[in-house]
Amino acid sequence: MEATASIKEMNLIFAGLLIIEGLMIMAGVTGYMVWMLRKVALSRAALFTVFLFVPTGLLPALAKKKAEIGDGSDDDEDYGIGDAGEDNKSGYVDVGASTVRVMTI
Repeated sequence: MEATASIKEMNLIFAGLLIIEGLMIMAGVTGYMVWMLRKVALSRAALFTVFLFVPTGLLPALAKKKAEIGDGSDDDEDYGIGDAGEDNKSGYVDVGASTVRVMTI
């Protein structure tokens, strides 16, 4: 009888230690996640500090400005790649001192 009583006591102690160990691990992981999430939040907030250094009057002026890409012309003969797929079947185009591979779709 004494042996079964000590086995039950040992099982109870092991169960208690298992619960304590689990709680400690969960607390450690939770603390680590809180620390990492704070670092992420600070780094994301730092991305927006650039707007603090831009003058306030400049932002509306830039927002109203029309954005244009290029000069509006469609000829790309300035770069020598206009007819890479038609005349030159190899796909290589001579651009001055170097040769460039042009991929055509």
